[in-house]
Amino acid sequence: MTVAFQSPRVFEVWRYTVSHGQLLLRSNPNATCRTRIEVLFKPVVMMKLPTSMEGLAIRRPTEAEMVDIREDTGLTPGEGRLFFVVEGTNYRGYVISGTMVTSEDELGYADPSGLLAGE
Repeated sequence: MTVAFQSPRVFEVWRYTVSHGQLLLRSNPNATCRTRIEVLFKPVVMMKLPTSMEGLAIRRPTEAEMVDIREDTGLTPGEGRLFFVVEGTNYRGYVISGTMVTSEDELGYADPSGLLAGE
């Protein structure tokens, strides 16, 4: 099973933009980590996530997980829809979107994201 992204840091659902269907997850700089990490999914069709996540691993679902997500959502992959399992220390959820991209920089908490369109 290939992990597309992994980090032990705390991430939050930072922003969801309806007009572009963009979901931004962010881990801000802190006393032990100088960088800001962002994960952007777009266009998002469906998501099931906690608002704060300790540790973050993003991967494609197993066949069994694919069945569970299809049963939960009524959606199937294809037509620009990719299924991503999003999991960490005490949670497992999913995002269904067209793509996922990541970025790491040394910008601060209040600085705008370079990944979001129109920001």
